[in-house]
Amino acid sequence: MVSALNGSDPRAVPGTEGASDPTIWGDRVAWVSGAATVMTSLWNGAGRRVLGGTPRRKCYESPTIQSRLVCEVPKEPSVDALALYGRQLALIDTFILNDGIGSGTTTEVRIETVTGGPQRLVALIDVGEGDETWLGPSWFDGDLYFYEDTDGTTEGAVDGFDPARNTYVSAPAYAYLTGFSMLNSRQAYEATAPGNPRAGYVCGQEQTTPCVIRVSAPFAFKPSRSLVHTP
Repeated sequence: MVSALNGSDPRAVPGTEGASDPTIWGDRVAWVSGAATVMTSLWNGAGRRVLGGTPRRKCYESPTIQSRLVCEVPKEPSVDALALYGRQLALIDTFILNDGIGSGTTTEVRIETVTGGPQRLVALIDVGEGDETWLGPSWFDGDLYFYEDTDGTTEGAVDGFDPARNTYVSAPAYAYLTGFSMLNSRQAYEATAPGNPRAGYVCGQEQTTPCVIRVSAPFAFKPSRSLVHTP
């Protein structure tokens, strides 16, 4: 559904039954259909298009034969979040590979245009990195930001990517979050909960730790290396 900010004039976007993780920019919307299909159209349903979503094939170094690449179709693919900015769409996807590391999940941040075409891999967390994941994504002034989630006891990060210059910035972060969206170039809205909602935690129930949305302290961004390190 789309409506005014006060909830007035609600209308359904045609062809979006069963949609999840919607995002809007101007007169365009994008959403996830099923687990891993990304769709976009105008409010009135015109120009509906299927976008790339999760990768169709992924390659990795063979765990048994040195310097050999193995390519396969990812298992259990899922698109977990979307964010439109103009004609660009950022997404966070997850999947599993038989790469010999284990049965953990790989998480990526990707960018593509609403007109289709090749995707751009922006960041990746391998399964060997503590089963961490990305939160967001969130655009501000043309730059894309995402949060490397942590359990609150180990160091995570707030990362930024400038698509025009292909450069990255990063700031340390330690909080366990369930939601993240940039407020300006140095601060963000952070959603916290006593545990992962996918594990059954529901805001509104009586909990020792409440669910809140807060404004972060200013981030101390510094230039950082690329977050893409795949074969």
